Amino acid sequence: MHVFVTGVAGFIGANCARQLLDQGHSVTGIDNLNDYYDVSLKQARLAALTEHQKFQFIEGAISIIEYRTSSFSISRSCFFSSTPFSVEAISIQ
Repeated sequence: MHVFVTGVAGFIGANCARQLLDQGHSVTGIDNLNDYYDVSLKQARLAALTEHQKFQFIEGAISIIEYRTSSFSISRSCFFSSTPFSVEAISIQ
């Protein structure tokens, strides 16, 4: 399964991603690496995750999620959010 994890550099997101990777899943993680707390802790967590071949990191904030019912291209995917986001950010086309 391919899992998309937001807040992947944070404590919860990194631990979830690590467990998923250890179980053989592919993980794409996104994080904006804000300075809410020490960024070096987040970078250390990312360094450990990037050792896995099935991990991909995207630096940035997730502000809009698009779901297109007619062209959903990733089959058997899962979305895990360790950070809150507004349902209003979801655009259904």
